[in-house]
Amino acid sequence: MANKFQDKIYSDLVKVIKMIKEKAKIVLMQVSGKTDEYWKLYPPLGLGYLASYVIKYAKIPRKNIIVVDSNMPDILNIIEAFKPDIIGYSCFSNNYKKTISIAKKIRQRVPCALFMIGGVHISLFPQTLHSVFDLGVPREGEDTFLEIVKLWSKYKCQQSVLVFSDVRGIIYREKGEIKRTLNRPMISLEKIPPIEWSVFSKSFFRYEVVKDSNIQSWNVYKVFPLFTSRGCPYNCVFCARNVLWKRLRYFSVKRVVKDIKILYEKFGVTAIQIWDDTFTLSIPRLQKLERELRRQKLLGKVIFYRVFARTDLFDQKMADQLGRMFIKSVVFGLESGSERILKYLKKNTVEIKDTYRAIELCEKKRIGFIACVMLGISRETELDMKKTLKLTEYIMGKKTLEILDLCKAVPFPGTELYEYALRKKLLPHDYGRVMKHFSLTDGMNSTPMLIKGKKEISIYRKYWRKIKLNEILSRERNQRQKDYRKSIKKMMYLNSQERKLFIFRMIIRQLKFGNVNFLANFFLYKLKKIVRN
Repeated sequence: MANKFQDKIYSDLVKVIKMIKEKAKIVLMQVSGKTDEYWKLYPPLGLGYLASYVIKYAKIPRKNIIVVDSNMPDILNIIEAFKPDIIGYSCFSNNYKKTISIAKKIRQRVPCALFMIGGVHISLFPQTLHSVFDLGVPREGEDTFLEIVKLWSKYKCQQSVLVFSDVRGIIYREKGEIKRTLNRPMISLEKIPPIEWSVFSKSFFRYEVVKDSNIQSWNVYKVFPLFTSRGCPYNCVFCARNVLWKRLRYFSVKRVVKDIKILYEKFGVTAIQIWDDTFTLSIPRLQKLERELRRQKLLGKVIFYRVFARTDLFDQKMADQLGRMFIKSVVFGLESGSERILKYLKKNTVEIKDTYRAIELCEKKRIGFIACVMLGISRETELDMKKTLKLTEYIMGKKTLEILDLCKAVPFPGTELYEYALRKKLLPHDYGRVMKHFSLTDGMNSTPMLIKGKKEISIYRKYWRKIKLNEILSRERNQRQKDYRKSIKKMMYLNSQERKLFIFRMIIRQLKFGNVNFLANFFLYKLKKIVRN
């Protein structure tokens, strides 16, 4: 009897030791919208940083991590066949309901996995953490995710999220109540290792059309995004970036150029879209980037497009510098044609004269630009809206305009606009805590969030329709330009080919890592689906 008892203790101890040594299998999923809207636009770069972080600091084998998008073919069967221990979801607010729906379906297939959600939505709306998720990870996630992964074996033994209750920077439920631990301090970007590009499917290396304003024509490039920094030194009243990042930090110039070199040489990427909140903050930094690109013999071989810029910083020297770096287009947050509204939105850092100077410089230097404008600020008068309409009509006369982009004002939690809207009772008291108030899920329609009163809404809609027409005309104008239709057709073909190869490449990757069970499981689930149908 004693020997049987000792044998059981020994057997249980062996299982625990094995579990501790076992490394978690992880799926990181970006949940996106319609294929034609998001699939070709947003490779989940943030999830790539998370994957690289735990590969280095938690010694998770590369074969144990896959990064996917919800629109990828047969994704539910792939996840079930992979049999993950941890699934991390990331989404914007406009896809949060879809994320919940997908998570519920996956929960039925892998019931014991730890489900967590990060990204912009849960960072801004932590009180909406749905019960399908075990944890929420708001704001910057690398160190928090690392700690969760290290505690995974303990969680697997106890099957309780209370295992993570001392982890900083998480949201969880205890007895039905949502709890949030202390925020985690921002990390040094130099601590983040180079991205393990192998965790990305080649389907994420999409093709896109890019305009060359020098010759008014469009060409197809293989593209990928990069961050060279996190954060923004400004604090516009409507922007939620400071809620997420708090302060500006840079990746080193050598690190950035090394990433570009890998993307160019190993993956054939010829166009980089910089996702920094404001790439054009410092000419000396851009000069360093230019010199390093030239030293690595990349200057001109790789172009940059749609980098975010501020009109107050966009002078002749900046325009010349961007030209030397083969930057084909910039994105301006023009916001309003009214000096009064513009100064309010950007806290007196920008003037209307900056807007017109920047546009004229783009025209002179043949740098394409995307113009973003906003309607729906509660203090906006009809005269203010009329001035914004006038600005868009001026913009429509410029050859270097690529897209006019109109959106309505959205009060994101943590912003001054949000606090103002609450004080003036322009929002429901439970806005941001219950799903029914996610008006921002349709942020491109003509229903204002911050303007009240029948007459005021009628005025708003009148100017919305007029500016929206200019937006539509700007896109139609592109279709008439040289090589646009041909380039779009080529882009769609190349992206569709990559998409068709996704499952084949996923199977080959798993076989390469010796995961034969994945192949067996995948086809078993496919067979079951065929039989059920």
